[in-house]
Amino acid sequence: MNIFKPCRQLTQRLLIASAALALAGCASAPWGDLFTSSPDVRPPALEAPAPVAAGFYRVNPGDTLAGVAAAFGRDSAQVARWNRLPNDYPVSVGQVLRVAPDPSAVSGPVQTGAPESRVATGNVAPAAAPSQQTRFIWPASGPVTSNAGDGQSKAIHINGTAGETIRAASTGRVIYAGSEIKAYGLLVIVKHDKRFVSAYGNNAKLLVKEGDAVKQGQPIAEMGAADDPHPYLIFELRDGTKAVDPQNYLPKRSG
Repeated sequence: MNIFKPCRQLTQRLLIASAALALAGCASAPWGDLFTSSPDVRPPALEAPAPVAAGFYRVNPGDTLAGVAAAFGRDSAQVARWNRLPNDYPVSVGQVLRVAPDPSAVSGPVQTGAPESRVATGNVAPAAAPSQQTRFIWPASGPVTSNAGDGQSKAIHINGTAGETIRAASTGRVIYAGSEIKAYGLLVIVKHDKRFVSAYGNNAKLLVKEGDAVKQGQPIAEMGAADDPHPYLIFELRDGTKAVDPQNYLPKRSG
């Protein structure tokens, strides 16, 4: 099933979503057309802290060191080492963590003098800020049990536990939050910019509503459809009107 096709019972809500995003198009147009019909559309301003540099992540409520590491496809011990933290360190909301190795530590000049003493700190600031933050992160930390198919839908299934936090793969605006599409249960759809839209289905509880601005890594739902003994997340990604394999856009996982 392609969840981005028109659905009569969603007509009114799609119109509201398109109006909020200043998008052109009618209610009978495909979802993809709604997202790309206006060349002048700009995503709404988000009331959020300035983005952190590439290779870094700002901690959100509910985050753990292990969870952040998993979202970026890293081992928690790696992330702890890069930030000079104990493996079980309780990270704080707003703290900035390095989630990728420091390039200067690998390719920098050979040090000839005595090593410079450094003070360990939880908040690591980049020496030279790269151009932008990591584009997408994993919305859940479990294994992928169903890969993208060859049809119109490129959804992947990510296994987990009931009540597990589902996080926004990137900063954006919630344009749908509901359960009208039965095959996806409780569903959240986030528009990130002119190009990308992500969808998160099969949830037990939604933590956001339509129109909410969300930050990358922010909790948006809890995993686990009712009466499902094996909870999993349905995760989809679109680039314009084209469904794409999310794994091609997510960080490669360790191991």
